[in-house]
Amino acid sequence: MKFFTVFSFLALSGFIFNTHADAQLFEDFESGTLTSYPTDPQAVELETGVWLFHQALLGRDDRDQKNGEQSARLRTSGATNGSITMDFDKTNGAGTVSFLFANSTFFGDGDGEIQLQYSTDQGDSWNDAGPEFEVPDQLQTTEVAINQTGNIRFRIVHTEGGRVNIDDFSVTDFSDDASIVVTQNNTNIALGSTLDVNLTQIGSVRSSQLIIGNNGNQTLEVSSIEVSGETFSLVSGGAVTLEPGESSTITVSFTPPAEGVFEGSLTIFSNASNHPEFSIDLEGEGFERNVISISEARDLPIGTQVSVGGWITALDEFRGPLFFEDFFAGIGWYNEGLMRGNQFFVNASHGDSIVVTATLKEVDTLGGQPGTGLLKLGGDRFEFEIFPESNREMMPTLISVDQLSRGNFRGRLVRINSAVFASGGTFQGNSQYTISDRTSGAGLFRVNQFTNLSGASIPSQRSGLIGIVWQRNGNSELQARSTDDIDPVAYVYPGDDIPQEHTLDVVTWNIEWFGFDGEGPINNELQFQNVKTVIETLNADVYAFQEIANNAVYNQLANELEGYTGLIANYTQTQKTAYLYRESTINDLNFGLLSAGQNS
Repeated sequence: MKFFTVFSFLALSGFIFNTHADAQLFEDFESGTLTSYPTDPQAVELETGVWLFHQALLGRDDRDQKNGEQSARLRTSGATNGSITMDFDKTNGAGTVSFLFANSTFFGDGDGEIQLQYSTDQGDSWNDAGPEFEVPDQLQTTEVAINQTGNIRFRIVHTEGGRVNIDDFSVTDFSDDASIVVTQNNTNIALGSTLDVNLTQIGSVRSSQLIIGNNGNQTLEVSSIEVSGETFSLVSGGAVTLEPGESSTITVSFTPPAEGVFEGSLTIFSNASNHPEFSIDLEGEGFERNVISISEARDLPIGTQVSVGGWITALDEFRGPLFFEDFFAGIGWYNEGLMRGNQFFVNASHGDSIVVTATLKEVDTLGGQPGTGLLKLGGDRFEFEIFPESNREMMPTLISVDQLSRGNFRGRLVRINSAVFASGGTFQGNSQYTISDRTSGAGLFRVNQFTNLSGASIPSQRSGLIGIVWQRNGNSELQARSTDDIDPVAYVYPGDDIPQEHTLDVVTWNIEWFGFDGEGPINNELQFQNVKTVIETLNADVYAFQEIANNAVYNQLANELEGYTGLIANYTQTQKTAYLYRESTINDLNFGLLSAGQNS
């Protein structure tokens, strides 16, 4: 079982009180005024001193996330990364830095990333204080150990994504004493926060490893570790002596006996000058896995927790979501904890089987209207399992541009044959292009900024295009995973150069015992869906079928195919012949049984 743990935090008021009490510098961004984004660094007088705002302002809008009346709001504009910078030094060094942060809730915001930096030479040079932070959607706090002596100043840089809010920036003095820091997956855990050990199947055990480190300059003596809560236990770790720079690992397990949320706590007792009693809450949720099809999941309300499975079609090509599909439908899955910079935390390959338990969400909607965006799995609590032994080669489903535009294959890996781009030149990241094929009108192709398509040449002739079907702002788009998904020259079938509206396309097909129980294919639903997919893909004018063995199922097929009408032979034999035709092309005047001159 592979999983990744994310954090949720306690009510803000309790954290802010503790942080302010310990802090020697505390900036709440309440005293200044700046209502527009300066294109050059602009000085703003705040309670702690002068700060420089660059592509940043002090936001008071309801869509700004804040504790109080206002908070700093940062953005990236063109090649300029927004930032807020102390234009003064803090004396007595820095022990830890903490602040509140969240993505703003304006339209289009989300997936923000920031970098905390410090300078010990009055801003002439800057050092990264750890890795970049992925900004959460809800206002949360983070605490970073600095442990630098002397004069120091800080800045926060907006590195990627939508607008973000920063509030309640706090710095403690450097201490010569022992100093405790607790981390997980290279992320600092704040005092008083909640460690969410995630979804766990009833009766199984989920373990979480935490690292206790000594960031001070004296010996850290951990005297004991206590874990409360019937479902939580300390598996390994305990009293330990850590010299400056040393660390020790502890393991906490969670075993849910039933469905529901369970709570506990973890307390580390030590001689640390910053947190002699380092306490966090523990929380986990038990669930009973009931895997359903992706098609069933897509029909459920947004916010429903589901378990679905399939085979992976896209991993880290888009830096999230990961996409997978079963026999009938596809879906994406994304969580902030899965991506850190360019590193992807799902150890899998294309075609590996995956089962995911998460919450249905919708992103990139048109004006917030449901059904106009990309349906995906998300949420802070999730579980997934990879089955590499069930790997299968994932072949894209052949569709037309018309089928792409109608959104029939959202979340699926598809191929469009003989596609033509309306424009030439080179692809640009995060840009949209118009495509068409011989059978239908215009559709949309988008270049994802994280793929290697940026700078590649746009094909000047008919090409085969492979990619994932996205839904964005009410439109369906094809997004290729890399340049390998584009065939410079697609195979053109004889007659493909003749527009389909100028040809009569006729298909004959013997469908073995179509819709019949007891004979033919075992899975009638799979047969039905496959037949429907083939018909929609070929997009022919007339289909002549044999072995139609269930009139009701055949009529259902005809009803679900837009623009088609079906006829079925009227005789007592179980396996019948039938026609399916496009109403805009064929008009039947009469039909009946062909019997004259026949032997039966």
